[in-house]
Amino acid sequence: MKATHHESVCQWMGPGSESRTCDNPSVPNKSYCGHHVWSVYQEGSSVRNRKRADRRTHTLQDLIDDLNAAYDEFLVEEGPLA
Repeated sequence: MKATHHESVCQWMGPGSESRTCDNPSVPNKSYCGHHVWSVYQEGSSVRNRKRADRRTHTLQDLIDDLNAAYDEFLVEEGPLA
């Protein structure tokens, strides 16, 4: 079913898409048709969530690196723990 002029059109740009739109009407309040909305709005698929997870990973790695550096410094100053 093709969208009419007053309806929004699916903005799918996923793998294998040959044009900007798939020409199907979008789901109300979404930018995608019923077929593509599930591909776009899967849990954990948003860019924001991926960026947030990347920041957490980097933050944790920075903390681990800082703790390892502090421990190495402690060993130099105080010697190994007995």
